[in-house]
Amino acid sequence: MPTRRFPSPCLPVSAPGARPAGIARSPGAAGLAGCSRLAVASASIFLAVLLSTLSPLVAISSENAGAADAPATLLSVAPDFTASGLDGGRYRLADLLKRGPVLLAFWTTCCKPCLVELPRLQKIWERHREAGFTLLGVASDDQRNAARIRPTVQSKGFRFPIVLNTDRKLSSLYNVRNYPTTVLIAPDGKVALYRLGFTPGVDAELEERVAALLAAKGNETP
Repeated sequence: MPTRRFPSPCLPVSAPGARPAGIARSPGAAGLAGCSRLAVASASIFLAVLLSTLSPLVAISSENAGAADAPATLLSVAPDFTASGLDGGRYRLADLLKRGPVLLAFWTTCCKPCLVELPRLQKIWERHREAGFTLLGVASDDQRNAARIRPTVQSKGFRFPIVLNTDRKLSSLYNVRNYPTTVLIAPDGKVALYRLGFTPGVDAELEERVAALLAAKGNETP
């Protein structure tokens, strides 16, 4: 029996303006002219089935396969939670928001784009942490791979707080199905940004949003 292959939940790093992965360009009129009516009908049925299968990804990544803002209706208010940290502490979202905006970075150790993105997010955190910005890494490896989290954090030199999500409850709470996913939460608890995937260059826009939220709270970065 052939081995079944399942798609990885980790999204590839895409160049800015890239077309969503797995979605082909529409054929030109000349290409369709030679198709029979039966072939066109069959292709239409196949496309409808394909789009219905990919609809959750297409809805989020229609503008950019690597990093795209999700529709505002997906999650407008951040659910509160308390999670255990890799450092042994306990982190409650409501307490962190009292200081300023919070960025949740959902990642796994097997996700290469995550490991490209996190050092960039750490630099943003280092520049704005004193003003009240919190970067909270949400380590989402399952129980089988949980032992990889601490060595990865140490080898990569991550200094921001990491909470454990090995049961994927936080992923379910925030509708996270692919990694990396970043959620920027304003001090009032509203979701300011929900981004799926990573594209080089988007961290500059993210930092602008963080700075704007800090300024609105009166906590401008020195």
